[in-house]
Amino acid sequence: MQENARKDVEVSKKYKNLGLGARVVLQLTEQEWEKYGIVFFDNYFTLLLLLEKLKVEKTLACGTIRQDMKSCPKHMAPDIMYL
Repeated sequence: MQENARKDVEVSKKYKNLGLGARVVLQLTEQEWEKYGIVFFDNYFTLLLLLEKLKVEKTLACGTIRQDMKSCPKHMAPDIMYL
């Protein structure tokens, strides 16, 4: 039990600039980085910082981006968005 708690603290520190959802995705996919795998997730987990991090780690990602997201770029079309 203590090992899991310590691991959670390490993950929280490692990705402290991201929210809980993004930290969960990174923790679950970390072993698959550099393999050009594909990760799919819904809008709760989709953050542009997360997509950029996965891209750097050579992991493809697909997720729904909400228009009302704080980090949503202003230039994205309101009816359909691609990243």
